[in-house]
Amino acid sequence: KTTLEIRAPFKGVVAARGLNEGEYVTPGGTLITIIDLTSLRFLARLPIRELSRIKLGQQAAVNFQSWPDRQYRCQVENLKPQIDAVAQMVEVRLRFLEVSPELRNDMFGTAKIVVGNHANALLVPDKAVLRDDETGIHTIVEAVGDSVGVARQVEIGIETPTTVEISGAGLHPGMHIIVEGHYGLPDSTKIHLAR
Repeated sequence: KTTLEIRAPFKGVVAARGLNEGEYVTPGGTLITIIDLTSLRFLARLPIRELSRIKLGQQAAVNFQSWPDRQYRCQVENLKPQIDAVAQMVEVRLRFLEVSPELRNDMFGTAKIVVGNHANALLVPDKAVLRDDETGIHTIVEAVGDSVGVARQVEIGIETPTTVEISGAGLHPGMHIIVEGHYGLPDSTKIHLAR
């Protein structure tokens, strides 16, 4: 009985075994599959409308379903030149900044890419912003002195599914914004706040 030691040409982790102990090896057969963890990349699919905001080198973070409590730091490495015209999506390749031995090449997750840093931004709930599709004007309604609803025109910045960044004259932190019952409310209308 001859023992043969086989070494991989790089450091990695065993992802799959081609043979079990005691089985015969055929020429060209696969013994094991090894993954070089430094070669792992995360492919994120983004809506085409977001493509203009993505640049090489931007910081990102990935959460995996397998490890929901962990966040993996990444960086935008490449933008795929081809676009999926049917789904209106584009692929972005993210490089992991640290080697993590628990990662595998068949894991699914969600990526968050930092597209900008807005210090001291004012955020309001998404439903607080009234949008006029004909004029393109955005407004919020401020509750002034608990008795008057004053409409204020705003510029919108970064939007998330639940919040909107706003800017404009007369806006300040701590102001009371109406988020329900303000649609169609005329400017400077007397209001009664339900607490």
